[in-house]
Amino acid sequence: MKQMILIVAFFLLLIVVLAAGGGDFKPNARRTLADQGFTQVNLTGFEWFGCGRDDTYNTGFEAVSLNGHKVRGVVCSGIGKGMTVRTF
Repeated sequence: MKQMILIVAFFLLLIVVLAAGGGDFKPNARRTLADQGFTQVNLTGFEWFGCGRDDTYNTGFEAVSLNGHKVRGVVCSGIGKGMTVRTF
């Protein structure tokens, strides 16, 4: 029984760490958005939807696009993958 509790606690902790963006993901997401021409970037945190099932990290954002429109979206990434920007 103690082993089962430890296993469940470990996986819950893992989920929290991954949902938090894992270390240096957010600065990389901000840099990726800037490289694609987005300005006034505001990272909004974890998004439940918008990324693929192979993506491990994500963060939502609000920004101004190249043509001056306000947009919302999500930056997604996974282990061994690059960053993907999706707007909606």
